[in-house]
Amino acid sequence: MKEVSKSWSTRVWVGLGEALLDESKRLLLLARIGRWLRYALRGLVGGYVLFLVGLWMGFRWLGEGNLTMAFLLYVPWLTWALPLVPLLALALLMDWKSLVFGGLAGAVVMSGLAGWSWHRVVEVGKDRGRSLTVFSFNRGQSQGASQRPFIAQVKPDILVFQEARGRASQFLQAEGYEAFKFGDSVGEYTLVSKFPVLSTSLVVHEGHAVAGRFVIDWDGREVAVYSVHLRTPRDALLAMRRGAFLWGVLGVPGTKGGEKRRAYEEFWDRQVESAEVVVKACREEKLPMVVAGDFNAPAPGYIHQLLTEEMIDTHEVAGWGGGYTFPGRTGNPLALRRPWLRIDKILCSEHWRPQWNMVEPEQPSQHRALAAQLTWVDEG
Repeated sequence: MKEVSKSWSTRVWVGLGEALLDESKRLLLLARIGRWLRYALRGLVGGYVLFLVGLWMGFRWLGEGNLTMAFLLYVPWLTWALPLVPLLALALLMDWKSLVFGGLAGAVVMSGLAGWSWHRVVEVGKDRGRSLTVFSFNRGQSQGASQRPFIAQVKPDILVFQEARGRASQFLQAEGYEAFKFGDSVGEYTLVSKFPVLSTSLVVHEGHAVAGRFVIDWDGREVAVYSVHLRTPRDALLAMRRGAFLWGVLGVPGTKGGEKRRAYEEFWDRQVESAEVVVKACREEKLPMVVAGDFNAPAPGYIHQLLTEEMIDTHEVAGWGGGYTFPGRTGNPLALRRPWLRIDKILCSEHWRPQWNMVEPEQPSQHRALAAQLTWVDEG
């Protein structure tokens, strides 16, 4: 066998040497190598685009229902774009087909992964007749940041707060909130409004109030406003960051890995159940509704899909860019030191047509506030 192997390798090297000495053979060899490299590059580019498509579908269909997908949902989206850079750089030098396919397909898939929206920018703060402008903010760890400049810019009709227990009277007496005459608090939720607040109640899951429901009198029409705050996944993510998130793939039922997987999945199971409680309340709502708050559910995850199956996402319909609200301030270079998660949202029922959606400029707070304008859709 050694002699056969030696003979074969010898023939290869001899043939290569002859090809290099003969100009015509040398050109033929170089052309063949170039063709092989182009095929390999096309395979790498196509394979990575397929990986991105699979990741996108995994986020939408599994998301928080799977440990691995739940963890990866919170990774800065730029992480997934980085491997395309050297591949497209090589394609620029070697194969224009790979460049065109990788560039176009990569841009489309990354747009979905990043949750970008490309609707025309309209004038913010303009009165559009029968409209309701909604402001939402989780004021936990706000670092003393003031939302008054943003409120003055967007001119909201209602302010929806989370982590603002019993703050209604304080807001109504504060400078910059003179336009708001009504307000109420229930649990950690506070609503400050230009319209009378008729009633309040809580939406509860396993003893935890996942939302506050307020009913306002909007020019003679009752409107339900939900302020939502699902549990923070911070501890669950920290527990998985050293590799435990891989049990979502490796944790086969009936094995020790499966047991570890179940232990880590408990939080995410409750999170999905909490979202389903909110969705059920909204599905059964008889009044026109606005649903705003900190959902702790990044787009395009599974919980996000649950919510948008029942309600209109104002960012998807009338937003521009990523609409990212968290973390408000970060030094993460993979996120270009900017927010990369859209976990705060403003949703609405089909009684409304979103006109615009925007996030406040840079703030030191943990979350950034957002606002959206909704116009009433005439009945009949």
